[in-house]
Amino acid sequence: MAPVVLGPKLDGYERILSKSHYLDGEKLTLVDLFHLPHASMFNKYIGSDALRTRPDVARWWNDISKPPEWIAARGSN
Repeated sequence: MAPVVLGPKLDGYERILSKSHYLDGEKLTLVDLFHLPHASMFNKYIGSDALRTRPDVARWWNDISKPPEWIAARGSN
């Protein structure tokens, strides 16, 4: 169910991210960071299939979810 509901929204993100590195331009902002708490849900319910057809969303997601501070905060290795 989640991929069907989020598909059009992810398509919108893909359009935005095809024109800029982050959601609000070329610099990381709170707009991007507000997505991080949903990381575990995204990976669990959406997974890599949704990212395969949306390369700009995949690039952005990998970029914002890799900072050491975020990894430490969520308790992952």
